[in-house]
Amino acid sequence: MDIRQKAVSGVKWQTVALVYNTLLSILKYSVLTRLLQKADFGLVAIALMIISFTEIFSQLGMTIGIIHKQDITDKQYSSIFWLNVIASIIMFALLWFCSPLLASFYKEPELGQIIPLLGIEVIFNGFGKMFQTVKTKELEFGFLSKVSIIVSTISFIITFVTAWIGWGVYSLVIGQLVMVFINQGIFVVKGIGQQKILFYFNLKEIKDFVKIGSFQLGSAILDFASSKIDVFLIGRFFGMEDLGIYNIAKELILKPYGIIKSLINSVASSLFAKIQNDKYAVQNNFIKMSTIVCTVAVPIYIAMFVFADTIVRILYAPDFFEVSFFLRIMAFVGIATCVTGFASTLQIAYGRTDLGFKWTLIRIAMYTSILLISSRFSINFVAYGQLFLSIISLFIYWWMIVKPLSQINLISFLKSLKNSLSYALLLTIPFVILVSFVKNIYSQIVLGILYFIFYFLCYYVFQRDFLNSLLNLFHIKNNYD
Repeated sequence: MDIRQKAVSGVKWQTVALVYNTLLSILKYSVLTRLLQKADFGLVAIALMIISFTEIFSQLGMTIGIIHKQDITDKQYSSIFWLNVIASIIMFALLWFCSPLLASFYKEPELGQIIPLLGIEVIFNGFGKMFQTVKTKELEFGFLSKVSIIVSTISFIITFVTAWIGWGVYSLVIGQLVMVFINQGIFVVKGIGQQKILFYFNLKEIKDFVKIGSFQLGSAILDFASSKIDVFLIGRFFGMEDLGIYNIAKELILKPYGIIKSLINSVASSLFAKIQNDKYAVQNNFIKMSTIVCTVAVPIYIAMFVFADTIVRILYAPDFFEVSFFLRIMAFVGIATCVTGFASTLQIAYGRTDLGFKWTLIRIAMYTSILLISSRFSINFVAYGQLFLSIISLFIYWWMIVKPLSQINLISFLKSLKNSLSYALLLTIPFVILVSFVKNIYSQIVLGILYFIFYFLCYYVFQRDFLNSLLNLFHIKNNYD
């Protein structure tokens, strides 16, 4: 199989795995909210945040170096492997030592047991992450996706069974550990069979990898801070129950974004890299791609706003009804996230990741300020603060990233939201009224289906040319004319 066939096959398998794992994750939360307490989800959210931060340092940013360099010797691979293992063991020891302090900081003694236990996954990753990176480098996305599907399914089953028999919060911990152990175990067994690992370590031979990794490490820390600062502060100021409710809503909001970003950005990055010298082509295709993202994302998030109570009734236990409030407010945060997340493809295409670095610093500063101010009032104010920040971020992101790279003016940038937002909001009022009168859950599901039918019917009637250009963009024959 040549590189092109591998890439095409890989995209298909990645799509299947992404959709499957997303649906399985939603199902997992749906089942577990009926078996566990709200605080359990908050405790694990804090623990996973701390573990994830630790793993950034344990991997030392080596992933980029392995993918970038082509002629890597057995001695270099061996040195990278043992460096990862040593760093992982050191980070696990630090986790173990700091867990009482973290438990005290959050005033949750149970974190003192959960963090060290869950921290074992850092060691698992230390042994298997390099081999997983090599599989990515070799474009073996089919294998990676199959492993992902298998381990996610096994983890779900084990988490469900242990929760069912009453293990409480530790069912989430065990499920996570089993997933990482099996996942990395597969890569270790498969990797050692293909890549020889010696009892050899020489830091000088991998100094280039360390140098490349140091830049990646800095970016990873900033990205982590920007995505997890809310979990860090909410857990400290409001406790585990509120964090559990908030995090469930946040995870659900991020599901559509994750799928859309994965499918669109892979196409967009390559496209903009090829046409970067053609200013008109960049502008035209950026607006077109942005419109595609909005066309798909906006109705999903507006539907989350309209049918928030229905979604929560279907997915979660009655005790988790507060999720609907955060789901409704953060639906608009999801729209802004999709728009600004997609625009990052311009940075990659033009090699201007320095702009993205500056933007991330500003976003962290704004995000932290809003959270610190809003957290002085209530958890609900935190949600409103994020809504305000997401709206402001659209304009700042255009000014810092989109305008200097593509010279697209603000009106054109916002125009990509115009039609999709107009049609979605046009349907919002009548459907909000209908949902308030129709209490039967099955009737509300029918209303949800009708919402999407009417939305795309509006596009078919009023924006048929756009649908044609959308299909042509992906070289798909259409039958609209």
